[in-house]
Amino acid sequence: MAIDESILWQAGNQGRNWLRWLVWTVVTALAAYGGLLWSDSGEPVHGHLLAGGAALVAVAGIGYRVWDRTRVVEIKLLDGSPPALGIRTVSGRVDRVAPQDVTRLHMICTYGPYDPDSHGEADTRDSDNVLLLELHHGRRRYRTRSTAYMRDAHRNELWAAWQRLCPQASAKRETRFRTPGTND
Repeated sequence: MAIDESILWQAGNQGRNWLRWLVWTVVTALAAYGGLLWSDSGEPVHGHLLAGGAALVAVAGIGYRVWDRTRVVEIKLLDGSPPALGIRTVSGRVDRVAPQDVTRLHMICTYGPYDPDSHGEADTRDSDNVLLLELHHGRRRYRTRSTAYMRDAHRNELWAAWQRLCPQASAKRETRFRTPGTND
């Protein structure tokens, strides 16, 4: 995350991922079409299940796409009197928020699972050591996409800068470890 003086937050992936959505749409449409063809062939139950499953995936994907368009990819400190935060979402919309109006900060650091075979190397995978940020401004909540890998010292500097910028906001810092799910 390359930060200049005016950028306070920058997501690792700022694009809309058009290729991923195009592939997802084509595969879902082909599954629905295949299900409809299969239901006409002689086994209507399997065809209807495939077509219905494709319809459920389509509804879930559309909901995720609408939710993802509201996620924040960049927060800049805009010059002016008084200074304001320019919060840019995936869809390109920029909201201006006064830093003194931010009521809550919540920074989440996500680490990947511990690798016992690292033999003295870093205990976490670099790609999983990322940050998420939530800002609350009145009844509006902004949630960011994750940052690119960030070292501990830089993360602490970023947190201190946010606390200086919004001293009246209640601040919470959280660390989450993603586990492989074995519960051993």
